[in-house]
Amino acid sequence: DEPTNHLDLQSIQVMERALLHYPGAIVVISHDRFFIDKVATRLLVLDGDGNAELIEGNWSIWQAKLAMEEKE
Repeated sequence: DEPTNHLDLQSIQVMERALLHYPGAIVVISHDRFFIDKVATRLLVLDGDGNAELIEGNWSIWQAKLAMEEKE
């Protein structure tokens, strides 16, 4: 839960590299979209109304998907 809170930039970068090379699965809960963009390969997006959507990709891919849906 909020793994980047209270960390300096260098510590965040060390954690990003470690997570990118970790062979297993990790659940990260964070509001730090830059961190999520770096380490996530899938997102479980909760909308606040009890709905969840699995996104294959990172924060940027999810935002692009939302932008395309708005255009439709």
